[in-house]
Amino acid sequence: MTVSLSRLSAHLICSRMQVMRLRVGDRDFTAGAGDTIVAPKGIPQTFRVESASGVRLLTIITGPGFEAMMRALSRPAGAETLPERVVPTPEFIEALTRTAARHGIDIVGPPIL
Repeated sequence: MTVSLSRLSAHLICSRMQVMRLRVGDRDFTAGAGDTIVAPKGIPQTFRVESASGVRLLTIITGPGFEAMMRALSRPAGAETLPERVVPTPEFIEALTRTAARHGIDIVGPPIL
């Protein structure tokens, strides 16, 4: 999904083989180990992890809307492991969009494919 929210800073903490693509407004970036990307407030942004092994990412988002949305969408962990990966259903995407809007976050487009 592409979102427009508060200011976002993302710093990749990963090996050289881990890569992600980002779009901030109408600009595309490829980021790797040690890169930092800043997306200004109100500019649509999205990303896609390109590495099969994933990436380690330190993300800082300023403004109360995103934190409140995360609290609203969170649930307690069922175990001390990562949950199984699932494909979001249309119902989940609709619920996410409604919850995001309640917290001042606009989902304005699809993810990078």
